[in-house]
Amino acid sequence: MRVSLLLIPPVALATVAPARAADTTEPFAPGLSDFEVYLAMEGLGRPPEEAAVSGEVLLGLGFTPRFSGFVTLDGSADGALGAGAGGAGFGLLGTIVDRDHLDLDVFWSSLVSADSFSLCPALEINLDLAPDLSVAGLYLRAQEHLAGREQAEARLAPWVGELRGRHTLAPTTTLTAGAYWTVAARHQVLVEADVGVPNGVADDAAWLDPGGVALGYNTLVTAAIELISEVRVDLPADGERASVGILVGVIAAVPGAGGT
Repeated sequence: MRVSLLLIPPVALATVAPARAADTTEPFAPGLSDFEVYLAMEGLGRPPEEAAVSGEVLLGLGFTPRFSGFVTLDGSADGALGAGAGGAGFGLLGTIVDRDHLDLDVFWSSLVSADSFSLCPALEINLDLAPDLSVAGLYLRAQEHLAGREQAEARLAPWVGELRGRHTLAPTTTLTAGAYWTVAARHQVLVEADVGVPNGVADDAAWLDPGGVALGYNTLVTAAIELISEVRVDLPADGERASVGILVGVIAAVPGAGGT
């Protein structure tokens, strides 16, 4: 089964929160081979101003069987469809080790919005019981989100006469562990958990973001179309309540490109 590729971690984004499916990461087939669409609702059970609706479109291009690139367009709003924001993403993905029972993937992605820019290098290890994700396996992913945030100065700038802001680097490491099980031909179940670890550069950064757990179900409708679905529980942090999110998506192989 072709698996989804969404590389911007949900704990990392303040202005745009693109959809993100629980899944392993694999390169795209050679050529302009992959088109993906996702819609997510997050923060169910919270007030509308604390909830979010987001969507993402991804276009994948395989340069070689083990090296790919992609571009994305993202949009999000709160639970009342207000406070909208949007952005674009791009990145590269490569498979360093490709064995029947072990894969090692490295990737880099970025997100650009009207007032922010981020860099996200990552590494993923897949341990598979059988080749081509055909039975079951485990995956571990470590991703570093490099972005800045604005903090208020403690004093006034005399030549401006107003309180000025400054930016400081506030990186976050996201650690993800997941497992997949191919329950039948064209049907796959996934479970995933993640946690965010701020690296302590920001003055008021919490030492740990508990992240959440997700249950996903992917099915191939045809050889070229895969349906993605997920239910996620976000664990409470900083006095918040736990909340539920849902995601649906479609992965389509571009005709004539060799994707499946």
